[in-house]
Amino acid sequence: MKYIYIILYIIILISCNDHRYDIRNFPTTSAKLDNVTNQLLLDSVSINLNSYSGVGRFALLNGGLVFSDQIFQTINYLDTDLMVKGVHLGRGSGPHEVDNVHYTVDLEGSNYLVIDNFGYHQFQNDSIKTYFKLYDWDNFTPTEELMNNPDGEQKGIYTIDWSPNIQTNFTAHLNDYLFVPIITEHPRMNAFQHERFYEETYVLGKFRIADGKLVQIGGKWSEAYQDFSFIPNLAGIDVAAYNEHLLVSFHIDSLMYVYDQNLQLMERFGVGGQGFDVNYRTTRGIEEAIENWRTDVADQSFYASVYAHQDHVFRVYHPQGTDGPTRMQIYEDKVLTHDVQVPKRFRVIGKLGAYVYADGAVNEGSEELWVYRFKWDDL
Repeated sequence: MKYIYIILYIIILISCNDHRYDIRNFPTTSAKLDNVTNQLLLDSVSINLNSYSGVGRFALLNGGLVFSDQIFQTINYLDTDLMVKGVHLGRGSGPHEVDNVHYTVDLEGSNYLVIDNFGYHQFQNDSIKTYFKLYDWDNFTPTEELMNNPDGEQKGIYTIDWSPNIQTNFTAHLNDYLFVPIITEHPRMNAFQHERFYEETYVLGKFRIADGKLVQIGGKWSEAYQDFSFIPNLAGIDVAAYNEHLLVSFHIDSLMYVYDQNLQLMERFGVGGQGFDVNYRTTRGIEEAIENWRTDVADQSFYASVYAHQDHVFRVYHPQGTDGPTRMQIYEDKVLTHDVQVPKRFRVIGKLGAYVYADGAVNEGSEELWVYRFKWDDL
């Protein structure tokens, strides 16, 4: 009889661990230098494009700087002098055209991915499309079951979490997989109305690049969200590759979470941003949340983009929302070394030569484009 109780205890323990883990069991670091640097010397470089719609973002591809125009659906390649050397893709159904250029993902060699609405295109040598893959959610649960009995373990309840106005560094690529933010908007388990959403659902999808299949879901919501009922407009993540691991930053959590490639939590680290205020407005309805989206993002504190290069991490945040100043933290070996004010639109995108580059100002009215950069000899 004793052995039966032991077996039952093990089964219960395993069942509980499937949904929740005790965050106290994972190493947590909140370290900073005694004198954190508060200034950074930035260069701003004006970019002149031959044609420009007014909407887009900068990225690094194939060892160079590019600008993706999200209206014309083109990619503008810049040379070492940051002058246009070629424009590729474009909206259409031609062999090398796309529907949307939401984000780009740099791959090995001369290959890269273009993230579209329902899948992604692989290109090589700037403009040659090799294939298009739809996201395969690997769902075999009947629709009726998904609708009536939603569960965080069911792949079929999830979709891509675009959150385009907060989530700037959208995806991470490691080896043969693409790691993308996911979310469920299920009527019975969503960020607007249900505690179960924050307790049971996952934030990351691991897609196999070769065929688009979702091979794993993982990464639970930060427990910080359970203190509010609810703040759906700030429920989101930013993700980056970090030394063959994944780094996830939640919009309201001062800590960043390190996962291995099997989406198992390894550790956490981070220091709260200057002037960060967690007295959030709450909402319990979808219509109210939609109505308040602009103000929630404009005047409330949140962490935005995160980028990692070797042991350095660059995290941008908005201590007073997007209408206030923008700041950036820099960590080295998980220790905060810099906390500096940066231009309003600012997102670190990578290192090129002696400079670290950041996505810069986009002025739709005057059609002006600026990219920011700063020297970082240690990288």
